[in-house]
Amino acid sequence: MARHVTQLSLDEEQYQALAELAEDQRRTVPDLVGELIGLGLEHLQQRGSRKREALAQLGSLRRDLRARIGVVTGEPVAEARQVREQQRNEILDPARVR
Repeated sequence: MARHVTQLSLDEEQYQALAELAEDQRRTVPDLVGELIGLGLEHLQQRGSRKREALAQLGSLRRDLRARIGVVTGEPVAEARQVREQQRNEILDPARVR
């Protein structure tokens, strides 16, 4: 595999942490940075895969619901609020409802 040389700007704390870790592992800073970038990229790719899988499952659930109950018409949230308001009024002022 071809290797590419690039230049990074790190703050002092980042560089010192990398240098200490590299020394503890008897490695070079560039070798360690390469591994860390590889791990970060792998993590981002896996996270992207999980998001795509979740969206695919959500789409499947929506299709299943649509097949079972059809398309919901109206305003279910507004209707639920209206029912809740009516129930609240019955509890707070039963004479007003009658």
